[in-house]
Amino acid sequence: MKGKPVLLMLIWTFLQFKNTDTLMRLLDDRLGYGLFLDYYLSNLLMDVYIKEKNYRGTYAAKVAIQLMLQEEFDHPISSPLAVYSCYSWLRQPQPETWDPQPKPKPVEPEEVVKIRVAYIREPFFDDHFDLTKPENLIGKTLIGFGKHLAGKSASDPVAHTSLLLGWTLFGKYEKVIQCLDAILASDLKQLVYKEWLELCQKSVTESTSLPDNFAEEFNSRVGRLEAGGFIIDGDIQQVLEDRIKRAVEKEEKVDIEAQLDRFKTWEKVRENELQKQMRAIEHRKRLAVLEAKKKELEEKEERLNFFDNLDEWELRFEEKEAKRQEVAKMLQRRSKKVSAKLQRQIEEETYFPPELIKGRVVKPPQ
Repeated sequence: MKGKPVLLMLIWTFLQFKNTDTLMRLLDDRLGYGLFLDYYLSNLLMDVYIKEKNYRGTYAAKVAIQLMLQEEFDHPISSPLAVYSCYSWLRQPQPETWDPQPKPKPVEPEEVVKIRVAYIREPFFDDHFDLTKPENLIGKTLIGFGKHLAGKSASDPVAHTSLLLGWTLFGKYEKVIQCLDAILASDLKQLVYKEWLELCQKSVTESTSLPDNFAEEFNSRVGRLEAGGFIIDGDIQQVLEDRIKRAVEKEEKVDIEAQLDRFKTWEKVRENELQKQMRAIEHRKRLAVLEAKKKELEEKEERLNFFDNLDEWELRFEEKEAKRQEVAKMLQRRSKKVSAKLQRQIEEETYFPPELIKGRVVKPPQ
């Protein structure tokens, strides 16, 4: 469900009642609920949560992660908003848990149950939808938006800082070295913000799963960054704020007009669906009237032609009588007592009142 009026109303309702934890749980369960944010709703949510200064857990950073999971990086307003949300989460961690509404763990059966299967599927981790650790999710989000920004401008320090920090948080240490080498090979200067390079160094120092000789290679390259003038002092969030303001001034009118067009489209779709359902209801009503008329004519024809079809009615009676006896024998074989109500029902369904015609006892139709 993406770009649908139902999703829009759902988002507005959760915002109105400030039930963000449940909303994020629904968004995270894409297979269960099928909710996918478009750019308009992503911008709306991030704007609300950034202004409320709610970055940890279920807030702006998680909305940015949803864009990463959908691999949507190119919107001029969503892109700086998402990067800003990630850096805000990293700068101001809060005591709330990352997942305030965790899924209940399945109850393990007391007895071991063995099931025969054709084959055992090898465990697979896709490094995308299977990610659960917040640092990995934030890291990959920074990588995705960093690549997009670097594609637009090779001299963008936000892009290079996001890539370096993203690969570090994501735990892809080979990529960290490659990213550092790419920066060192550049003719451009001031490509990495000092504050976030220090966070990379802290993450590497605290990591317990570093490859052999990685720390030495990393520190050596960081030293070359400092000596080569590649580090810039500044506030990356202030830079992103300025970009967001410029993007809003430029793109706000376009987004509003696009959303108004969606409203008009939804109104047309709603009207078309309403008319379609009304036609279907009218069609069913007419069919019901025709079926009732057809049944009435058939019953009238049976009454008029009863004596002409006397042999057929007697045959029907015999078939129903045989069926009744077969059902009764089957129930007896199963050692089940036929209730009085069931017996009456069987008799009522198979009963033809006798009628004397010219000395013969015949069974007219029901």
